[in-house]
Amino acid sequence: MWFTGIAELASHLPSEIQEGTDLEPLRRLEAFVPEGAQAIGFECRLAHGSHAIDLGVALTRAQGGRGSLATLRHPEALRLAAEQHPRWQAIHDFGVLWHDPRSVVHAWVPFVFLEYDASEAARAVPVPSIFAALDSPLGDAESRGCPELAAAQQVGAALLAGSAQPAHAEQLELCWLSLRGESRVLHVAVMLGRAVRTIRLSVLLPIDRVRHYLESVGGCEAAAAAHEITRRLRSPRETLQLDFEIGPPVPGRVGVGLRADDPHSWREILAELVALGLADRDKAASLLRWQGHTSIAPGESAVRELSHIKLAYGPTGAIEAKAYLGATRARSPAPPESC
Repeated sequence: MWFTGIAELASHLPSEIQEGTDLEPLRRLEAFVPEGAQAIGFECRLAHGSHAIDLGVALTRAQGGRGSLATLRHPEALRLAAEQHPRWQAIHDFGVLWHDPRSVVHAWVPFVFLEYDASEAARAVPVPSIFAALDSPLGDAESRGCPELAAAQQVGAALLAGSAQPAHAEQLELCWLSLRGESRVLHVAVMLGRAVRTIRLSVLLPIDRVRHYLESVGGCEAAAAAHEITRRLRSPRETLQLDFEIGPPVPGRVGVGLRADDPHSWREILAELVALGLADRDKAASLLRWQGHTSIAPGESAVRELSHIKLAYGPTGAIEAKAYLGATRARSPAPPESC
C-alpha cells in the first residue's frame, strides 16, 4: 500500500470527528484491503455524539486495480478469505470479470470503491460492499447508447453470484430507460457488507427531476423520502446525486448527495445543516480543516479533501447527515500543512 497505515491516516481526522472513536478496528480492517489502493475514504457521522467511522478504499484500472481484485494475493488474509468466504469469492469472481479484456465490465468500469462498515471490524472476515463506477457517456440520455447498462447488469450478477434474479436485470434496465437529458448513472453497487445483499444505484439528476424519476422506477416511498430531504434545503442546487436500492420494489431508504466546488460553498452548506439540526456545530466547523496535504513518506504526500455530504433518509423517518472525507496519493512533494 502507498500509505503508512489506515489508522495512521485516520488519526489526522479533526478531533471533533474522531473523538471517542477507537481507531484499532481500522487497523484490523487494513488486513482485508487489497493491495494497490489509490485513495482512502472515511465516512463520518455529523450528529452530536455519533462517532462511528466507516472505511472506503478505491482501486483503479489505471493503477492495477483489476489485477489486484482478480488475484487477491495480498494481503495474505485476503487469499484465505477468497478460499473460505463466499462473499469474498464473489468479489474475486468480479475481479476476474473486470480484468478480462473481453468483458464489457473491463471497458466501462474505471474504478471500484470498497466500503467497509465500522461494524465489520468485529467479524472474523470483514466483507466490504462494492461500488463500481461507470464511464457513462455524456449527451442526451434518450439518444445515446447504453453499453454501461450491460456492464451494470454484469456487475450485479457477478457480485450477487447465485442470488441474482432476472428481476434485477429488468429493474436496472428500467432505471436506465427512465433517464432524461444529461442525467446519468454514476455507480452501481452491491451491498455485500450488509446482512441482506441489495443492488444500489447512484444517479446524477436535476433537482426538479428527482421525485419524478423515482416514481417512474417504482419508488413512490423513496420519492416521498427524497422530497422530504430536498424541501428542507434552502441553497439553490441544479443537480443532486441520488442513492437508492433498486428493489424491486424500490424501498423508502434514499440518500441525497451534496457537493461544493470551494471552501466558501462548503461553509454555506455546513451552516445550513447546522441550522437544520442535522449537523453538530463543532463537527461541521472542523471539516474544512481536513482539506490540505498529509506527508506519508519522504517525497510523498496524500491530498486530503471533503468529497461530499450525504443526507440519508432511513426506515425510522429520521434524516442522518454523513461526511465523506478522502485522501488521494500525490506524486509531488507536499506543500506546507494547511490549517
